[in-house]
Amino acid sequence: MKTDKVNFLAGFVENIAGSFGSLKLAFSIVAVGCFGQIGTAQMPATTPLPPERPRELVRLLGDARLAAPEISVDTFLKVAKSKKITEPVWRRQILEEAFRAADEVKYPVRRKVFPVKGIPVDTNSGYLSYAYDLKLDALSLKSRLIRQLVEGDKERAKQIVFEMGGQLGLSPLECKDTLVYYPADIYGAVAAVAKAVFTKKEIAEGIRALYVAPWFENINSPSQAGPAFDLLAELRGSPVEKQLLFNALAKAINRNFNDDRSFSYAIERDQLAAKVGRLVSGTGDEHLK
Repeated sequence: MKTDKVNFLAGFVENIAGSFGSLKLAFSIVAVGCFGQIGTAQMPATTPLPPERPRELVRLLGDARLAAPEISVDTFLKVAKSKKITEPVWRRQILEEAFRAADEVKYPVRRKVFPVKGIPVDTNSGYLSYAYDLKLDALSLKSRLIRQLVEGDKERAKQIVFEMGGQLGLSPLECKDTLVYYPADIYGAVAAVAKAVFTKKEIAEGIRALYVAPWFENINSPSQAGPAFDLLAELRGSPVEKQLLFNALAKAINRNFNDDRSFSYAIERDQLAAKVGRLVSGTGDEHLK
């Protein structure tokens, strides 16, 4: 009887030990599986590292950010055009930073001294005109940026020109003003975009004309008329396009700008009278320039 009890207890303990062993094994298997999955999930997917950027350019860009906005944007544009920039993403980032910084430039548009006989050019206005010739005003810098974008990011260039829409905010000048507006560069940049981003079908259907039309419709200074005529001469598209743009330009300049100073300079510099005469007579746009 005593022996049977001993055998029963021994078997019971052995069963319990076996059960614990099985549980231990099961827990071990589950733990290995869970930690294995966690480890796998924590391993990031390998991505190729970007090419190492030239340290001298990185330092130059850093220094430019501390300079005046005019110098910053000019430096950004020069660096972005450098052959040392081999990474397209980095080039786009530099140009976008230049575009944002251009809004902080002190002088919004390039200006030239109004030539008056008998008055020397070694005046404040004369020297300021020489400074403007460096093209470090906001509009000239944006013109350079747009032309650079046409070479590598046409859609972004197209978007910027569309958003600007020819609204340059050129307020009327008075006779006492000795510096007049000179916005020719931006119209050249618009022409470069218009000739690069539209297909022949879009041009034939007048889509390009609708895109460019605001640059005629929003003329608010006589100083824009000459560059607008040059833009019109650059776009030799379909008859539909010509008609739309001719109408937009004719309507835009058929009004009193109340800006005799800019008008006088535009007549002399851009030969507006001759260009208007050709437009009215129906002479081909190849003779507008």
